[in-house]
Amino acid sequence: GGAAEAAGDALAGDSLDAVVKLIRLVAHLSICPEVGARMATAPEVGCLLKLLESFTMEGAHEELLLNTVSAITNLTYYVVDGSTLLEQPARLAGLLVDVLAMPNEEGVVEACRALGNLSRLPDARATVCELRVHEALLMLLSHSSPLVIEAASGALINLAADPEHGRAALLGAGGAAMLAETLAVLLADAPAVARPGPAALMAAKTMCNLVCVGAADV
Repeated sequence: GGAAEAAGDALAGDSLDAVVKLIRLVAHLSICPEVGARMATAPEVGCLLKLLESFTMEGAHEELLLNTVSAITNLTYYVVDGSTLLEQPARLAGLLVDVLAMPNEEGVVEACRALGNLSRLPDARATVCELRVHEALLMLLSHSSPLVIEAASGALINLAADPEHGRAALLGAGGAAMLAETLAVLLADAPAVARPGPAALMAAKTMCNLVCVGAADV
């Protein structure tokens, strides 16, 4: 918390290392359901958003930001009353979309997963579309990494199943064609005797959600 409050002051050396280790501890502890659900409602975890606002995933702060996004992913898994992070959907989504544009693949994957957690909430889905975060996720479908494609598809899957807050936005952004093209590329690259990989399966599930919702509306 103190590091976040001192936003603008450079973290370096021992202080940076200590903050990284503390955040990593938070991320690990929050894997436990009982502990994680309690931590998710602690006001102090709001400092994670302050850290995202204060630093970029470059140079000495890369590890700091990676662990911060990982902690956010773990904490947003718990949809509980009073969740400090989930109750700030606009702020959270806006900060995570910035991470999506960074070159660090691990950070992109974690940001997608956190957005997937956020997308479980109807109001948050509306916010994600209003901020055009879905467009950034769709762009990641053409990424060279199957891990990124899988994570991006996972973040889109709830939007695709939501006729009120997601489907129109995805269709308007060309989501159906982009998902179909991604799926075609992934399947074409797979050996004929192999089962579809996780990225292809997730893209197919997202496409199915989009199509099934559409069929129900006709």
